[in-house]
Amino acid sequence: MESLGASEEVALFRLIEHLMHEMPEVDLGVDRQGHKILVSCHMICRALAQLFPQLECQYGYFTRKGIEHSWLTLGRDFIIDAYPFAMLGGPIMVDCRYFTTPWQSLYLPAGDRFSCLSDPDFQKHVERVIKTMRSLSQEAA
Repeated sequence: MESLGASEEVALFRLIEHLMHEMPEVDLGVDRQGHKILVSCHMICRALAQLFPQLECQYGYFTRKGIEHSWLTLGRDFIIDAYPFAMLGGPIMVDCRYFTTPWQSLYLPAGDRFSCLSDPDFQKHVERVIKTMRSLSQEAA
């Protein structure tokens, strides 16, 4: 993987990989119907983008089937999918420097118009995820 890009990009990805692998379940409480609130890709990516300003959180769809998803971009060269859809494992880093990569066409930006993002509690949940990630990154240092 070191050949993918500059050592700074790979180091950042490795840190994200560590955070995601070590992150415990975050207790976000229950919703109005009494269902447990689960950490989502939207929360994870928003939190990581707030922790690492070189990352940009993207909202859109994974594939053309309309599956709402969030991922991170690192400049125009890399996609970091911190919480990949329908995969065991992750995060993954996608090299987009090559025009013919099929991966790039799987991530379809759509802006930030998803209803979950306007939920008043969404940012509170993101803050809890950030707090958990910060404690993990301090432990790793």
